[in-house]
Amino acid sequence: MSNEILNKICSGLPLNPLPPPKKTRNTNVPHAPDRKPSLTTKDRKLAIKNALRYFPSNIQPQLIDEFIYELDTYGHIYMYRFQPDIEMRAYPIDEYPCKCKAAAGIMLMIMNNLDKRVAQFPDELVTYGGNGQVFSNWAQFLFVMNYLSIMTDEQVLIMYSGHPLGLFPTRVDRSPLVVITNGLITITNAARKKFGTNDLRGKIFVSSGLGGMSGAQPKACQLLGCIGVIAEVSEETAKKRYDQGWCQELIYDLNQLIARIRECREKKLATSIGFVGNVVDVWEHLANEKETLVDLGSDQTSCHDPYQGGYYPVQVNYK
Repeated sequence: MSNEILNKICSGLPLNPLPPPKKTRNTNVPHAPDRKPSLTTKDRKLAIKNALRYFPSNIQPQLIDEFIYELDTYGHIYMYRFQPDIEMRAYPIDEYPCKCKAAAGIMLMIMNNLDKRVAQFPDELVTYGGNGQVFSNWAQFLFVMNYLSIMTDEQVLIMYSGHPLGLFPTRVDRSPLVVITNGLITITNAARKKFGTNDLRGKIFVSSGLGGMSGAQPKACQLLGCIGVIAEVSEETAKKRYDQGWCQELIYDLNQLIARIRECREKKLATSIGFVGNVVDVWEHLANEKETLVDLGSDQTSCHDPYQGGYYPVQVNYK
């Protein structure tokens, strides 16, 4: 069954017939906040033109009104109509249609990032950070899956901001090529610099953010043997990380949180605590304690996207 599903989504854009339009959005998953882009008339026309370029000219009249609606309503053209009606997850690598095993691995990782248990806003292809998209729209997803399914060991797939430019020949020892840029600061490194040791037992690490990327913080604390306290304003997001096993505990009350921190420090228990609330409240509560209850502090909220999932004023609740 899964082979049939994967063959279908790797066959390219379905054009004859077109999939039916989605009249409403899925109410079972969270959705990206509506964007409010300040587009000029020229920019608006360009956005629609760029979306239509993926389709033959005879198909475009059937899609233009729909794409205009998405742009005006959501501030972005996601092409919901072309979202595959399947369970999006990482399937066994041997089930992906491919000519190159490494390409199958890339397909597996793409689908894992769009799994509703992983992605922040799966229907909008946002995996983390409020606006960190795997692709800009579902047409790009289908194009890339098709390219990867036919790519050989002597080819490379060139992409530009999610847009697949095509398959090009390359040397076998250099393909397939995947370029990843990443910056990270490890808790271990911070401990080495501050304490001169890798032993984090009984140490308390306080941070915020339990999104697609920042959600790795509590798991890191648990693995390193320290006490991780990660604040998250969205109860839905915090529960998601708890259900996935990234957070071992969820706490809603500040006094209960302080008591739990003391208990874990005294017993040198390794744990990861998700606090449902604003990190400002956590820091202020900790500052009012007579003893210092924090050894390391950090932050991994979406400060790059302050108005659509970044910092929330402490006086305003999430809802």
